[in-house]
Amino acid sequence: MLTALAISLLVQTGPVRVVDGDTLDLGRDRVRIYGIDAPEAGQTCGEGATEWACGQAATEALTAWIASRTATCREIEREGFAENFKNG
Repeated sequence: MLTALAISLLVQTGPVRVVDGDTLDLGRDRVRIYGIDAPEAGQTCGEGATEWACGQAATEALTAWIASRTATCREIEREGFAENFKNG
């Protein structure tokens, strides 16, 4: 049986800051969005003339989608450097 304290650690709500296309800062925690593997913020894709800033595009897309919304995330697993959350 989970205590109220344990349950409060599994769900977080608050304003977010986008780190890259699949990572957010939520309060003091860094969280990864479960099921998404986006390029890192500074990553490029393609080669030569077809190279483009895919990491910047992913970061900008997530930033535009989130805008000034408040996120509610539920923890589903932990990694070494960050937690994985599913929205809602």
